[in-house]
Amino acid sequence: MEEMKLFISIPSNRDWKGRFGASLAGLISHLMGSGVKGKKCTNFFVRAWGNASCLPEARQKFVDEMMAGNYTHWLSLDDDMTFPIDIVERLAAHDKDIVAVNARHKTSEIKGSLLDFNGNPIDSTDKTSIEPVLAMGGAIFLAKIDSFRHIPRPHFEVRWIPKDNAYLSEDRYFANLLHINGIEMWCDHDTSKLVTHIGDFEYGWPDASSAKTSVPQQEASSDKAPEVFKGGLTLINGKAA
Repeated sequence: MEEMKLFISIPSNRDWKGRFGASLAGLISHLMGSGVKGKKCTNFFVRAWGNASCLPEARQKFVDEMMAGNYTHWLSLDDDMTFPIDIVERLAAHDKDIVAVNARHKTSEIKGSLLDFNGNPIDSTDKTSIEPVLAMGGAIFLAKIDSFRHIPRPHFEVRWIPKDNAYLSEDRYFANLLHINGIEMWCDHDTSKLVTHIGDFEYGWPDASSAKTSVPQQEASSDKAPEVFKGGLTLINGKAA
């Protein structure tokens, strides 16, 4: 059974919603109790940067640390997501270099954050299984670190794109870097339907039968995170049973 040394990163510059904290606690409990099916999770490490005013810097420090520590897999989590406790198991099951979830934008419009090869947002409503994508965001993805270990720093930058009259975010920059280096990114549609994006509401994918509606699913929790998560670096080491 292949061993997995897992690095979980959370860049943050705000209080955490209670639903994200609950998802993270469930994930850690699951990893410690069950590991990852088909892959022995010998140990895992959670790095949460709670006062990251510069997200590219935070994400780069995460990558530097996981590479120096010889981790095999990276689970990237944004702090405004909810997800199932077996998220690692679900994404790892595909055995791809990088598998992402297609988080919905936090708007009433049903619009995904992953892009197809025409540069259009992908709609996961009536899709299943996985498909290759042109670009992803940083909401949730699982990556095999060796797949991009050869790419030199920096891995994250915010760039001005004159033709778009807009900035390219640091997570899109990373996705573009992966693409030009021939590293495939995949969307897991089934797992995408199990996550939500927390804003004024929790935005998730509707059932295919109600795809024409743009009503948000559920009002998000306004709970605050525990004090320990509000600033500085929080470290959690864990070993799976």
